[in-house]
Amino acid sequence: ELYVATRSADSVAIVSTATNTVIGTIGVAVAGTLPMAVTVSPDNSRIYLVGGIPASVRVIDRASRTLVTTVSLGVLLG
Repeated sequence: ELYVATRSADSVAIVSTATNTVIGTIGVAVAGTLPMAVTVSPDNSRIYLVGGIPASVRVIDRASRTLVTTVSLGVLLG
């Protein structure tokens, strides 16, 4: 699977790398937060979504696709 920050939908798109199609979304961003980047933890258990307004990192459980916590960065990214 590939995870893509979708700024227009304030979510993370889940793309199947086998079929090259979107197979789902994770709607964890608050409208207007402008998700900017996504990465996955080395053990594949967490997805990290960086948002620009306010600057934060949303930690998502990869298995359940639910928000674990939000870490405020205190600065505007971009």
